[in-house]
Amino acid sequence: MPLTTLDPAVALVLVDLQRGIAGQPVFASTVANAATLAAAFRAHDLPVVLVNVAGQAPGRTDVALPAGERPADWDQLLPELDPQPGDLRITKHHWGAFIGTDLDAALRSRGAGGTEVLVRPSSVLRPGDGRLLPPRARLRHTVAGR
Repeated sequence: MPLTTLDPAVALVLVDLQRGIAGQPVFASTVANAATLAAAFRAHDLPVVLVNVAGQAPGRTDVALPAGERPADWDQLLPELDPQPGDLRITKHHWGAFIGTDLDAALRSRGAGGTEVLVRPSSVLRPGDGRLLPPRARLRHTVAGR
């Protein structure tokens, strides 16, 4: 079902749309669609959240990082998203953007009653994407692109 109407108290959460993850050509359509969504949310004065990941959770040893050094700009948001000063920026060190960050409180302070759209560059959503939302949030639409 196409998304045609949004609750007026929603936020767009764009996750991991950064050079080291979504900077590959295979994600071009996901990035373009995310940029279009972000522009539409901004045009309606709705919150846009840009979440990047830097490293991994402190003390986590069950998942090894890829060998070698990451490029210096690995965690930088993609310029196609056209980040704006009013966008909320969150840097996470876990799978979920709501764990170990102030995202939930920041959304509430902006009047967002629930998370409407979550976009991430993956062929499948990770198991924790919806489960890690705070209890008050409603994840109505998820978009996983590849």
